[in-house]
Amino acid sequence: MQPAATISVSKVAPFKPNGANYIDEDTTINTEQELWSISATSNQQGDEEIYARGSHIIWTYPLQNIQCPSYMKFTTDTIPKKLLWTKFDQCSMSCEHGGTEFPIVMEHNCLTVFGMDSGYTKVALPFSVSKVWPFRNGLMIERQSNDHYLPNLFSLSHPLDEVKPVISRHHGEWFYSFDKHVYTTAGLASDEQLILRFDEIARVHSLG
Repeated sequence: MQPAATISVSKVAPFKPNGANYIDEDTTINTEQELWSISATSNQQGDEEIYARGSHIIWTYPLQNIQCPSYMKFTTDTIPKKLLWTKFDQCSMSCEHGGTEFPIVMEHNCLTVFGMDSGYTKVALPFSVSKVWPFRNGLMIERQSNDHYLPNLFSLSHPLDEVKPVISRHHGEWFYSFDKHVYTTAGLASDEQLILRFDEIARVHSLG
């Protein structure tokens, strides 16, 4: 048996998100929550990152066009719940920075899509958000509610569209999610467009 390989470490440095370099050093801001996410489609020229400290958002990306700024600043109305990336069909990026995904900032009842021709687009939602996932050509959003007679799962396929409720099929009958059973979304396989749902009454999982 060959001995295991060893790695010699001479110095350990704390990780610092790139976006943190563009936040003004302020005592109040420094005590706030930090979030960051790096795009899976980042290329050899550098990582594309969305970063949040409190309500301060920084989107950084590698430059391909020297006339384009290397980052964008934005301030949200509330503390973000999640930062993520997704692709939207028929949307053009505002800068040729090499990325193919849109950075998304998710708040409690709205989301902001960066990279549009106007810089960013804010999408108001008619409900509070429980969870959100990137899905093929858009987003899947779960509504936060205790009302089991209203749809709880919605999709967004374009930042300028309204969210649309997801329709499910059970024993040959079509219905909005939550009409018949108490479903929660356990996960998504975005490449295959599959949703893993959990029926809290029957205590079973199902793929849809």
